[in-house]
Amino acid sequence: MKEITALQTLEFLRSVGGPQPSPGLMTDGLGSDFLHALLAAFPDREPTTEEIVAFERGYRAGRRP
Repeated sequence: MKEITALQTLEFLRSVGGPQPSPGLMTDGLGSDFLHALLAAFPDREPTTEEIVAFERGYRAGRRP
């Protein structure tokens, strides 16, 4: 289930204009810990679109949870 959510999150970030990964790479420029941190921040439910966007902005700004 978490793998599906992780892939959906990457697809969402791409759709809102996040950095595009190189062909064959599973990265969006956020680093390897981003998805783990995002999923850990919402352990009991899937985050809303607004929560994902806010989390990404904070993560990019260096405000790690």
